[in-house]
Amino acid sequence: FREFTRARHQLWLERTYGTQAGSNADELRPHHYTNLWRELDRGTVYLFNNIQKQRFNDPLALVRHSIIYRTFNVRETYEDVRKKFGNSLHRGITAENLYEFLSQREKNFTSAYVRCCDLKLVCEQLANLDDHVYTIASRLDYGRGRDAREAISKVYSFGSFTGDQLMMDLCWEGGPFGVEFVPKFGPGAQRGLA
Repeated sequence: FREFTRARHQLWLERTYGTQAGSNADELRPHHYTNLWRELDRGTVYLFNNIQKQRFNDPLALVRHSIIYRTFNVRETYEDVRKKFGNSLHRGITAENLYEFLSQREKNFTSAYVRCCDLKLVCEQLANLDDHVYTIASRLDYGRGRDAREAISKVYSFGSFTGDQLMMDLCWEGGPFGVEFVPKFGPGAQRGLA
C-alpha cells in the first residue's frame, strides 16, 4: 500500500509539474486513486514533525493540537492560533475571542476535514474541546481505537472522515499511541485500492 501511495504521489507530480512518474504511472493512469494514509502529504508531514514530536509525552496536548490543526488544515492558521492563545490551546480560549481573532484573517480553512465551515460554530466547538480530548486520549491509552474515533466524529463539524483522518494521524505504526486502527474505506479509497 505504501508503494501504491508513493506511485500515486509521483503520478500527481507528473500531472502537476511534468515530472517523470516512473513505471507505475501507466498502471495508475486509468484509475481513480487515493492517498488515504497521506504519508507524503505536506500537511501530515508538518503534523508529525511540528506537533507530534513536540508533545509526544502529553497525550491530552497531543490530541488537542492534532484536532485543532486538522480542523483548519492550514499550517499558518494553526501557528497563528498557537501564538495568540499560547501552547496550551485551551486555557483562555473562548468561542468569542477565537472567532474575533479568526474573522480578521483570510482563508482559515482548506475545507478538507470539516463538514461545516461556519466559523462561529467551529470556534464554539474548538473552545469546548476539553471533554472530547479527554475521552479520545483515554480511549486511545486503553487501546480502544474505534471508541476514540466515535468520540471524534461526535463533534458536529468533524464527522466521520475527520474521525478517520485523526485516528490515522494518532495511530500510525510507530506513532504516539500505536493503537491498531483500520478506517472504513469510502468509495474513493475503494476505487483507489481496486
